[in-house]
Amino acid sequence: MNAVVRSLVLAGFASFLATVLAAGELRIAWDLVRDPAAIVVAEPMLRGRYNELFQPSGGLPERTAALIMRHQPATGASWLVARLLYLGKPWSRRDGDRDSIAPQVWQDRCTAVEAAILRELRYVEAPALAEVYERYLASPRPAALVQSALINLLGCERTQAHRVAGRLALASDPQALPGAGEERIRVLATQMLVENWGIHDALAGAALAAAFTTGGGAERIAAVALLPPRTLPGLLEGAASILARAQADGGLGALDQVALVLICARLAGVADPGLAGELADLAVRGPRLLATSAATTLASGPLPVAVPVETLAARIPGVGDPVLRQALLALLMRLKPELVPGVAGPASPWSLLAEHRLRLARWEWEGMVK
Repeated sequence: MNAVVRSLVLAGFASFLATVLAAGELRIAWDLVRDPAAIVVAEPMLRGRYNELFQPSGGLPERTAALIMRHQPATGASWLVARLLYLGKPWSRRDGDRDSIAPQVWQDRCTAVEAAILRELRYVEAPALAEVYERYLASPRPAALVQSALINLLGCERTQAHRVAGRLALASDPQALPGAGEERIRVLATQMLVENWGIHDALAGAALAAAFTTGGGAERIAAVALLPPRTLPGLLEGAASILARAQADGGLGALDQVALVLICARLAGVADPGLAGELADLAVRGPRLLATSAATTLASGPLPVAVPVETLAARIPGVGDPVLRQALLALLMRLKPELVPGVAGPASPWSLLAEHRLRLARWEWEGMVK
């Protein structure tokens, strides 16, 4: 490593170290944040870079943010915060130019700049920045930027991050943030709550319940993925019942069907009689995907409700799909094995298994086995 490269590396490390050491004492100059144009940047190079952040095109925001923090570790954070929270029009040399910029072009520019600032501020885990991130999330933001701001907030103030994530995950919260109206953001916030505070945390549980009961199909699928098998069975049964009733009333969309299948796969049997009856109806009348899942779930645990066995048996001969046929036969085997040979055929392994089970049951009744 030559002397020039070594000096650059050491200078960069020293600047970074100074930023980290200053983080604990960091204070945000809110008077400047409220009026970014009033910020006086003495150094010409930095002044040009700073102004560039507010212009509609040109420049590399990642490099600009890094330069500002390297050269102004004490005040640079306030400069970047001023741009991060800025909701005005682009700066230009002539006032008329501001209105000639297409709104989407300016929005794309703002997104790139804000993403760069959030990444740069992630190195500064100062409690003073917690209020910045909460203010930032108080306005509508793209999902990727919401996620970045939440990560930053978690790094500098865990308790506040917990509260803000709840306001993003629960659209019904009276203090819900604007992002709670977007499904993808609710999914991100719920994931943060579960991964950092666990499924038994009050806010995480409320977010999961909301996802299952009032969310869309994609939201339900994401919520299922956050739960280990055989956890929160009451919540899962409630969600399965909602979807099963919706299927009976008019049919489920593709994503909701997948959500119901995944929910059933997390259940170890069904304890709720109402849900058992709804799944039984799906098994004997539902479409292939749902009928297969419902039959498999009912066959895996205790049954708190009577299943229409004759209707179930009558469906099996007309089923050509081997997966659905096996699922229905497994359920029939559990409910009434004596009917299996008549629908499976004498040469079927299911018929041989049914006869074996009937013999065992007869021997046990006669006291030959225990």
